[in-house]
Amino acid sequence: FNKLGPAGGRAFADALGNSGNLRSLNLDGNGLGDGAGAAIAEAVIRSGLEHLSLNHNQLGPVAGKCFADTVAKGRLQNLSLDFNQLGPEAGYALASAAGKSDSLERLSLRHNQLGAKGGIAMA
Repeated sequence: FNKLGPAGGRAFADALGNSGNLRSLNLDGNGLGDGAGAAIAEAVIRSGLEHLSLNHNQLGPVAGKCFADTVAKGRLQNLSLDFNQLGPEAGYALASAAGKSDSLERLSLRHNQLGAKGGIAMA
């Protein structure tokens, strides 16, 4: 828990676009927020990242939907977004993208207020 906050999260997003060798990143518990989460999601598409953990980061529906796009377009094999506030729409989008991904092997969305819509999509 480094308390990077939104500004630190955006700095990581900027760096990810230029990190060809980085394969795994864990930024759990840093209070990144929805905007920085969305920026990281977009940067992951341009990176070679395969494993990403952003648990406990106050990510909301905007970041969740951006990560759905990342899952569909990126090389991620493992994505963990536990204990955020993604909500049902993002849960539905992530479930749909995961079903179409050729690379994703593990998606963890525990405690994200996915509701019935997100839960049914995951099933």
